[in-house]
Amino acid sequence: MRLIQDDGPLPGPSSGTSSSARRGPLELRLQATPQSALRLREELRAWLTGVGAGQQESFDVTLACAEAFANAVGHPLRPATLIVDVEASLNAHRLLTVIVRDYALARPERDPEETALFLRLMETLMESAETHARPDGVTVVLRRHLR
Repeated sequence: MRLIQDDGPLPGPSSGTSSSARRGPLELRLQATPQSALRLREELRAWLTGVGAGQQESFDVTLACAEAFANAVGHPLRPATLIVDVEASLNAHRLLTVIVRDYALARPERDPEETALFLRLMETLMESAETHARPDGVTVVLRRHLR
């Protein structure tokens, strides 16, 4: 897993990464800052292009993932670490799974309507969106078949 910093060029064709290398899983360890959202979107879009996702599919998946990331960055009271892990994989049936994992020890009480809106947006863009509370944070799992 790579830690993505908020400065310097992104890995890409100029750094020797071939499109066939992009077909493996994407694993990112991002700083839990709003600035890292741009890096997430760029890395995820490039990976999705490498696995043959269409333009609309890439837009929808990137937006859903960015929403999950923004929720992780914007809501912790006591983060265990200032890191958010993002993993994306595509199986042989073209089922895309994106996992966004944060490490917050405590969160403010949320209005159930706010939580419902958060999930509804992601479910509209993906086929499924699940949240799983863990003792050390929250995991969001997004799934969608790609054409």
